[in-house]
Amino acid sequence: MLEDQDIQKLIKVFATRDEIVSKLDLAELDQKFDVLQTSVDNYAKKS
Repeated sequence: MLEDQDIQKLIKVFATRDEIVSKLDLAELDQKFDVLQTSVDNYAKKS
């Protein structure tokens, strides 16, 4: 059976909810990447 010390070790290893990237975070990152990619493409067309 797990003891408190074992549980504390497991807590340190696994990510907490705050550390996990949410779907909303990924959607925001995807949107920012799309804007960046569009900017780079437009810049490349000008040169």
